[in-house]
Amino acid sequence: MGFPRQTTVQLRWQSARVLTVELETSSFTGGAHGEYAATLRSYDLRTVAPIPVTAMVRDTAALVPMLEAGFARAKADSGAAPPPLHELLYPEV
Repeated sequence: MGFPRQTTVQLRWQSARVLTVELETSSFTGGAHGEYAATLRSYDLRTVAPIPVTAMVRDTAALVPMLEAGFARAKADSGAAPPPLHELLYPEV
């Protein structure tokens, strides 16, 4: 018996120098729930090399409040208050 695994790629940004795509993966391997992941990746179109977020955003700490607000909006439908983002991420994120 096979288990489903699906990956989708969506273009999120493109300029003359940068291409950003979102990869979403979902799978089910027979357990109580499936596995889901989403990743954004940016590439330098001149070299096709990946671009780290730190090369595009100088103050990555300033992203945390925006991420927390987006996470809270996404989870608002559950009716429960979401935990603070810093409780969900590794310190180096």
